[in-house]
Amino acid sequence: MPQARPGLPRRAPIPATPLLGRERELAALADLVRDEDTRLVTLTGTGGIGKTRLALELVRRLAPEYRDGSAVAAIATLREPAHVAGAILEALEIPEVGPNPEEELTRALASSELLLLVDNFEQVLPAARNIARLLEAAPSLKMIVTSRAPLHIAAEREFPVPPLAEDEAAELFIARAQAANPSFELTEQNAAAVAELCARLDGLPLAIELAAARTKLLPPATLLARLGNRLELLTGGRRDAPQHQQTLRMTLDWSYDLLEPAAQRLLAQLGVFAGGWTLPAAEAVCTGNDSVLEGLAALVDESLVRQRETAAGDPRFSMLEIVREYALERLSALGESDETRRRHLEHFVAFAEEAEPKLADRDQIAWFARLEDEHDNLRAALACAIEGGDASSALRLVVGIRRFWQIHGYLAEGRQSLESALAAVPDEPSELRANALNMAGILAGEQGEFDAARERFEAALGDARAIDSTRVISSALVNLGNLAFFGGKLDKARDLYKESIDYFASLDDVRGQALAKENVGLMALTAEDVPEAVKWLTAALDLAREVGDDREIGAASRSLAAAMIELGDAAQATSLLAESLALARELGEPHGIAVCLDTFAGLAATSGEVERAARLFGASDAVRASIGAKRQPDHQILYDRWLARTLAQLDTNTYSTHYEDGRALTLEDACALALGEEAALIP
Repeated sequence: MPQARPGLPRRAPIPATPLLGRERELAALADLVRDEDTRLVTLTGTGGIGKTRLALELVRRLAPEYRDGSAVAAIATLREPAHVAGAILEALEIPEVGPNPEEELTRALASSELLLLVDNFEQVLPAARNIARLLEAAPSLKMIVTSRAPLHIAAEREFPVPPLAEDEAAELFIARAQAANPSFELTEQNAAAVAELCARLDGLPLAIELAAARTKLLPPATLLARLGNRLELLTGGRRDAPQHQQTLRMTLDWSYDLLEPAAQRLLAQLGVFAGGWTLPAAEAVCTGNDSVLEGLAALVDESLVRQRETAAGDPRFSMLEIVREYALERLSALGESDETRRRHLEHFVAFAEEAEPKLADRDQIAWFARLEDEHDNLRAALACAIEGGDASSALRLVVGIRRFWQIHGYLAEGRQSLESALAAVPDEPSELRANALNMAGILAGEQGEFDAARERFEAALGDARAIDSTRVISSALVNLGNLAFFGGKLDKARDLYKESIDYFASLDDVRGQALAKENVGLMALTAEDVPEAVKWLTAALDLAREVGDDREIGAASRSLAAAMIELGDAAQATSLLAESLALARELGEPHGIAVCLDTFAGLAATSGEVERAARLFGASDAVRASIGAKRQPDHQILYDRWLARTLAQLDTNTYSTHYEDGRALTLEDACALALGEEAALIP
């Protein structure tokens, strides 16, 4: 049988605006990268110089020259050098399944001919040693890195990114001024002021963009006059700072000084948010401001804060990374860093605790999306709790969002976060600790590490029994039942499932009963007792619909669909699978999507559409590989059964070709293929 391989690298992000100018730098960089002796090119320069934008355009142009294309790992939010290898694995859509991401990355890229961009490296410079080892182990790999400081390794070729040329700087100023003020025009009267502004801003793209945004309020001549004072003040200020940093700081200082004192303080406090924030979050974390809404309006006007509308229609705010760093410096100068970070942690612990019950009720789809939006803030809050020795907050946070990591496929990250929180708290039984242990076991199991999973489930059960937590007892029993089932101990599994159902029933926990009954049904299905399976799986689906748990509705639907395939009821199987796939996509549940694709493949194989089945098996493996998940043993039994039907009608070489075609499909095209929308897939 063909072996699954990691998914194809993701496409480079497409910037929202075209790159203006930089043709000279692009030509020089292309020659440098194409040089056979070049392994690593580091684009260096101050924040705001345009390193990222230049690097993305370079990768876009050169990617077709590499057999395996290109990939981009954006690591601006990382703070730990140890996480760099994992971030690159994620960019390559290679699952992080083992304890050593660097070794996995080295194995994966050893024979690759790939152009890899790692963006924003300056905060993880100790990881440069890992980059050096990776280049030694992967002789056909070429890398581009953007960083404010060079990596100082033997393979590095440094390329200092220069300021924009005069004509390019003026072109950028005009374009951004017209974006802010559509009536702006370059005239004989303002041309000299524009040219002088660009020169006095040293041709730095971020500085020019911030200045141009003010043209909706001030004409270029007035901007120049105000800017001149700031340049003189800064020139007499920090003589030990690099000149580019002085110039950029001057631009930010100037924008900052245009703000009212309340907005200045708000900007500083907003620096604690990672990945953006909502208005209610800002109002909870930022204090001493008369109106956070008015302050945000001022910051958006000054182009210091950006606003976008979420899928739910709510406003969400964010900062450029350099502006956020500047804000954090201001916060430190105010002496408010620790207190503001404490409020940020408290807010997101409360948010996580609010989310916990919502992730299992009728609003779960919206709440999973909210957690995805706040993922970086939750990471930052957890890091603050761990680093600050606040073990209680760390445990409350990870328990609150534990289902998010499972459903959205953050298996390695979730498991590591749970283990970090568990290591920080005393070994004293509590419901929080038992819940954390239970989810750590679930994530280990989904990664295929069943011994580790058993250890965590047994610990969870022990804690739960010690404090008489019926809810966690019932969950741990279900999970131990799964492991018994996976190990072929069917009688033990059945006993554990039925014991858990009794506990769930005593709590009136309909969702838990549905989950346990689904597992009993799957056990019957894998034992080829289809009528028994249909009975239990139908009961599970009815209970899931009763409680309105979309995730369990989707799970029970695809399990019942598998039984309908074995009964020969293709129409009912198709209907159930279509519903399950739609729910899995709405939830953002990669594992559910992968099981749906497998089951659609089983339906196709049973119906004689073996080439379609092969493609769907490939697509399923690609989705599963993207999150580092393993096919669970119960589904492996069904998969083996359906694969045998496929290979009975298809030779291995033909199967392999269609399988690889399936692996290469986008998620959208894979789902279209599953649903029979074949016309969209014809190249």
